[in-house]
Amino acid sequence: MRNISGYADLILTILNRPATILLDNNDPDKIDEFLKSLGEGPKSGRSYFEILDLKFGLTGRRFKQKEIAEKYCISIPGVKKQIDIIMKQLRHPRKTKFFLQFSVDHMEELKKELNLTDSIKRLHMLKRTYLFLKRGGINTIKELIEKTERDLLILKPFSKKDLKEVKEALKEKGLKLKE
Repeated sequence: MRNISGYADLILTILNRPATILLDNNDPDKIDEFLKSLGEGPKSGRSYFEILDLKFGLTGRRFKQKEIAEKYCISIPGVKKQIDIIMKQLRHPRKTKFFLQFSVDHMEELKKELNLTDSIKRLHMLKRTYLFLKRGGINTIKELIEKTERDLLILKPFSKKDLKEVKEALKEKGLKLKE
């Protein structure tokens, strides 16, 4: 059973600032996949995901550091060090960016920052995708979000890979294509 408050606490700890966290039903799966990709601790041989799961109670109850130490036969300072290493990794700007998508406050900031009449250049996309959109007559963010997935796939040679990139770029800004 998933503990949504554990995931929210983990995100708040990583972001290291007050925020409003909003999680959909599929978000814990995305977070688990991301955390599992981090690998394992060099000394403990335990995956970082396992340690975070116990610390924050992602899939059950929260464990105290003493309990984690007993479970993995390592010292309490060893557990603390492992958690510090994991948190340092997760607070790296590239990794923090992943967790910002769950912060409502961050999404609101992005929307305020973004003017819908801005050029699609403001979205982080490959030049190839940008040029396909321009050739299709899509110049502003407003024009882009008024399009459906089907509208974009009609543009030649726009592919599903390009569509995925557009959707991710819009999601970063708290926006999405027309349904």
